[in-house]
Amino acid sequence: MQLKITTDFTSALSIPQHQQVLDAFSRLDLISQGSQRPKLFQLKCLISLLSARHVVLRVATGSGKTLAMILPLLLSPNKIAITVTPLKLLQRDHVHEFEQYGHS
Repeated sequence: MQLKITTDFTSALSIPQHQQVLDAFSRLDLISQGSQRPKLFQLKCLISLLSARHVVLRVATGSGKTLAMILPLLLSPNKIAITVTPLKLLQRDHVHEFEQYGHS
């Protein structure tokens, strides 16, 4: 798999953060059988969440916010994610996507 991440992003990362990004790419590639690659905003979210920082995402519908919540769980399976959504349909979508990646 070819990694396409901007050097502006990677140059600011520590060595452990570089490893976390590479681990996220490889685990997502394995689980999705090569059909998914994290986007830059998802990787930034990953680094922030793994650094115990709060994150607020404002991106368009269907752009991958749920995967941004799932990526840290792929690297730390003993952790949990709490999602709050106003719609039951969105709740079901979250549950389905979490289950796709092996978390329920």
